[in-house]
Amino acid sequence: MNVINYVGWVGHKNVGDEAILLANKKLFSAYKLAPEHMANKVSNSGITLFGAGTLLPMWTMKLFLNNRYNYAFGVGVRNPSFWGNFDPFVIKQVKRFRFRFVGVRGRISHDLLKNWGIASEVVGDPVLMLKPLSYRKKEEKIAINVSPASKEMWGKPQVLMKETIKLCKTLKKHHDLILIPFYVDDVPFMHKISRETGVSVFDDWMNIQSTLNVISSCNIMIGQKLHAIVFSAAGHTPFISLEYKPKCLEFAESVGYGKYNLRTDQMTAKRVTNLLDDLLCRWDHMHELLIGNIEIYRRKLKDFAKRIITDIESLPNDKWLPLRTREKVKYKLLYGSQLYAYSCTKRFLKL
Repeated sequence: MNVINYVGWVGHKNVGDEAILLANKKLFSAYKLAPEHMANKVSNSGITLFGAGTLLPMWTMKLFLNNRYNYAFGVGVRNPSFWGNFDPFVIKQVKRFRFRFVGVRGRISHDLLKNWGIASEVVGDPVLMLKPLSYRKKEEKIAINVSPASKEMWGKPQVLMKETIKLCKTLKKHHDLILIPFYVDDVPFMHKISRETGVSVFDDWMNIQSTLNVISSCNIMIGQKLHAIVFSAAGHTPFISLEYKPKCLEFAESVGYGKYNLRTDQMTAKRVTNLLDDLLCRWDHMHELLIGNIEIYRRKLKDFAKRIITDIESLPNDKWLPLRTREKVKYKLLYGSQLYAYSCTKRFLKL
């Protein structure tokens, strides 16, 4: 089986990123996807796929050595409103990759790339291709995901914890609740919430299919991690997005749920409860809207993947060969001094 280098944050017990890899394996099943694990190399093939996640622009700096043939599929772009403006050198590095196709997660990412002179298409998040075993809902069941271990977020993690505990105590009076981690570092916090509220934690969360099945059985998801709400959308479960970074708002807006997005620095139990009451009143309409939008994105993702595959098959016969050693040396000599200068003047590896 021919190999494609796969760029994505895998192997860190983050179920969202593992689900992205799984979705890409399904869509590009004719090839073997080989994760690079941020190794600053493209050792397996002459083709590299940036396989989703908020990879641009900074992951072109992590990898740095651009391959001969590069593709981006369902990726997000870091929003300067949260991260600050990027140095021109960083944008130049993205352009150096000369992506043959760029598919992005949402309109905000598309517009950011356009401002940098990079063409892209909005195709959605690849995880939307995954499906639960059943879409049947259980009335009054609400899934809750929070990520107090997030190092970078709007607001303070301890406030998020305090308000989530209040929220669970309020909601459990009338609803069946379940806490669902999406990242290993959040598990201790979820169990602390569980001890203080009596709400159980779903322990098989690293099983992608099981997690998708549970979320799909709920009638509402209240989620902070991006892929908590992406799983929810894939399972046709209406959701409230707790926006800890702008990527959550981008996704919520992309599926018609911008009204149900609340930044974590503005999150209180009362505000979430008010949004929940509104969503429950409009549940049938929002459920149908979600189903329709997800089907649109599933078609876009399939079509875009087919176009990438067609392009790959049209490339020269040596496309599967990795960059030759002398080419790697040339790149290091050409760009190494620039990279060193940049790393000395910027927070280079908070990327």
